[in-house]
Amino acid sequence: MPLFRFFRGQQNNNTATFTFTCSGTPDNLFASANIQNFIYQFAGFDLRASLSFFLEDGVITLYNGLASWNGNNLSNLDGFFSIDTMNATLKTSYSGNLGSSPLTADLRVDFFSDYIPEKPSLFDIGKSLEQFTLRASVANLGWNTYSSAENEPFVCTFVHEPGVTAVYAGKNDALTGFLLDDGTFLLESTSEFPIQFQANGIIASPNISIAISGFYVDMMELYEFIPILPLVFTDGTISGNFTITGLLNDPEFNGLLAVSGIRFTAPDYLTGTYGPVDFEIQAEGKLLTIPSFLVASDKSAFLIDALFEFQHWLPTTIEVNTATLSNKPVLVNMRNNLFAISGSISFDLAISFSWEGLDITGVAGFEQGYFSTWPSSGGQTQDSTTNFDMNIDLTLNLGQKAEFRWVLAEVPILRSFIQADEPIRIALNTRTNNFQLRGAATLRGGEVFYLKRSFYLRQGSIIFNENQSRFDPIVSLRAEIRDRDEDGQSVRIILSAENQPLSNLVPVLSSEPPKSELELMVLLGQVATGDASRDTLWRDVIVVGSDFAAQLGIFRRVENAIRDFLHLDMFSIRTLLIQNAIFGTAMQNTSGNSSEKKMTIGNYFDNTTVYMGKYFGSAIFVDALVHFSYYDQETSQTTRENVVGNLLIQPEIGLEMNTPFFTLRWTNTLENLDTLFVADNSVSLSWKFSY
Repeated sequence: MPLFRFFRGQQNNNTATFTFTCSGTPDNLFASANIQNFIYQFAGFDLRASLSFFLEDGVITLYNGLASWNGNNLSNLDGFFSIDTMNATLKTSYSGNLGSSPLTADLRVDFFSDYIPEKPSLFDIGKSLEQFTLRASVANLGWNTYSSAENEPFVCTFVHEPGVTAVYAGKNDALTGFLLDDGTFLLESTSEFPIQFQANGIIASPNISIAISGFYVDMMELYEFIPILPLVFTDGTISGNFTITGLLNDPEFNGLLAVSGIRFTAPDYLTGTYGPVDFEIQAEGKLLTIPSFLVASDKSAFLIDALFEFQHWLPTTIEVNTATLSNKPVLVNMRNNLFAISGSISFDLAISFSWEGLDITGVAGFEQGYFSTWPSSGGQTQDSTTNFDMNIDLTLNLGQKAEFRWVLAEVPILRSFIQADEPIRIALNTRTNNFQLRGAATLRGGEVFYLKRSFYLRQGSIIFNENQSRFDPIVSLRAEIRDRDEDGQSVRIILSAENQPLSNLVPVLSSEPPKSELELMVLLGQVATGDASRDTLWRDVIVVGSDFAAQLGIFRRVENAIRDFLHLDMFSIRTLLIQNAIFGTAMQNTSGNSSEKKMTIGNYFDNTTVYMGKYFGSAIFVDALVHFSYYDQETSQTTRENVVGNLLIQPEIGLEMNTPFFTLRWTNTLENLDTLFVADNSVSLSWKFSY
């Protein structure tokens, strides 16, 4: 049935489909109706509903009801209305969206009329509205991260008598007020409510004029009542007075609120406690202005200002500008389904928020710490369940102590300090489903875990040219590990890769002195030799496992402590100290009965590498590498001068300088004292092109 035949403003698609039956006598009437589809245009949006009800013994029962309007949905709509007592009950489950997050709740409305008809009739419904009590309750409220499932339902009671409507809400009537027929309005709260105020004035449609005085909020109590923000407030208050005037559906705000002593944490994002923070909120018309104020912790500080624009009671646009102070970066520690980051960040950002989306532009710098990303198979850059868009355009500068880890932060396959001469650009636009991350950086020091062994990274580079369909950086690297062959001679195993996707890394192995692929696999524990004993196999398994575990645990903390103490930009250690202590001289494959040989400093620190580096300005980098290995003077065919006891020390120093045309690298291995190390010098030139 088309509704435009009966109601104005309805379109051709506004229809109703239903069946209706009726039987009995006027005193004992039975009726039922099933509305399969009802589409009615209201306020520019279609109200869609379907429900069933029946009338029996003076009671109208509603069941199996559904309704939706402008993204607001009601389900499990059930209720009844008694013609004899003029009482009614309605229950439903609500779902919708507030901002970008789903809003859900269970609603219940109970209606009690003081009018009792002598002869019950549907025509007496109007009289029942002259004096009544209506109780509405909200339970299981959920929005964003907030859930009231464990709390008591929030109950609001309206009592209407001729000339006045009173309201009582919250636990122990924390909110009370009244509205007279002439528009006089009063609403006030007690200390049981997290927001205290007194509001009085006139509400006479279409105008409103309300003065709010004694406004006071304890942020700690408010957070316990509605913990919906990523911030955890531990102290602070908001107080002041303001007015609400103008049109009832689109008012203006004027007044001043003082925010004092705010202390907060953000455990999922920031490290440390911030505060106390003091600032003012100035309301004038449809604008709320927050002048620039300082937010600081013991190690971090940043400035922030904001502007809110209101329409129809709600903020439609929020503009925020924020920037860290010099030498006061923000300490972050966060993880999501795209990346993990822990360290210090500086920024200068402009943030714009509206109900349609979020825009972030500016410059950020990752000063110190680590970040890691994991492979993406591409696809949507936005959650398909929300229409909330994001537009991000960031220029990222990497500091001298930034560390890149792939794939997982705790157990990385690749770990290295990363230096970018040019900023990295990050762009994300979910409106057009586009994502870009572009830039190039140099890898310095660190480790590559391959074939169950941890290789020391000597040099490398990484290129980001990622988009919404693929996130797989291209890397070039050269890493090495030192071991001993079956004759006890030192072997340098070199792992190299050139312009390969990080998720499908297939490096090439070589060695000095040269070894066959089978011999290298045997050295790395990937192939068991024919004379391998049970003890040897168990030793190889434990060495491989403890090699990786030690690098992740004990020595990672030692590296950080030494680097900070010596004020270095880079410091790393790769050692088999634990394995050497467990297996003794058997780790060096010495001839004869190894169990009879006494452990010395050379045995403990065999196959240990220490690397350190320091920037001087932004163009000069100085580094040093020292490799320690066991040296058996009895079996060795050569005499080495750089031996302490039976510990062979092989140092290497280098200097790298960035010039306008190329990068100059000088290295000296410090092996031949008789030539004053002249023959140990090497110089290399390198350059790159971006296209």
